[in-house]
Amino acid sequence: MIEIKNLTNKKIDEDFIRRTAEIVLRGEKSKKNTGVSFALIGPGRMRKINKTYRRKNKVTDVLSFPGFNVDFGKLKSILTKNIREEKNEAGEVVICLKEVQKNAA
Repeated sequence: MIEIKNLTNKKIDEDFIRRTAEIVLRGEKSKKNTGVSFALIGPGRMRKINKTYRRKNKVTDVLSFPGFNVDFGKLKSILTKNIREEKNEAGEVVICLKEVQKNAA
């Protein structure tokens, strides 16, 4: 299962993200029920997550969290949306769209 949460006002191509994630999961020979969740966020939330988990008070483009050994309660409170908590999940990928666009230039 691939879950995508766009917490920004930017329009995104969810089908592209879903197809790309499916290719990666197949390439990694992931179990059939393995899933990954994507959260697309702005710089404020990304800074807070980066500070909480990496103790770096700055915005970054992408953070990833494995589906195990993560305090999802903290992450949920920052993202304010449901995040998968099953132990068999590939995890959560948090993407700051603004920072990705800046770095792509």
